[in-house]
Amino acid sequence: MNSVAASASSSSFGALDRFLRSRLLRELDALQGGEIELSDALGNIRLGAPGGDAPIRLEVNGPAFYRALASNGSVGAAEAFMDGDWDCSDLVALVRLLVRNRDLLDGMERGPARLGGWAHRRERRWRRRRRRCRRARRHCWAWRRWWRGWRLR
Repeated sequence: MNSVAASASSSSFGALDRFLRSRLLRELDALQGGEIELSDALGNIRLGAPGGDAPIRLEVNGPAFYRALASNGSVGAAEAFMDGDWDCSDLVALVRLLVRNRDLLDGMERGPARLGGWAHRRERRWRRRRRRCRRARRHCWAWRRWWRGWRLR
């Protein structure tokens, strides 16, 4: 990557994004049994203890990944993956590594991520109730229509 493209893409990282990135790097540096090579516009870094296998390569495509991870924890990371905010060389190996280091994964679910999880559950509950009401209204409408037709016969 040339210096113009590198400076243009790194300028999209604001102060909050840099803080969230440093916090994630600090947490992932304690990984045991494997190594992650994280690459983004701010540079490349290796995290964790070197294991027998090749390091798992994470390519972060934008600062939205760090915001999603901080606000919703592991659910936010999954949503960011679906949105294309990051890519991985071996997703199965990454999940295995994170499951082996479950205490680190649980540590990412604190703070704002807990609030994001609460908001996600509230939204799901609201959508479920709304769907039930819609079904009841449809059923009630069909019943009234049938009853009106039966009475007029």
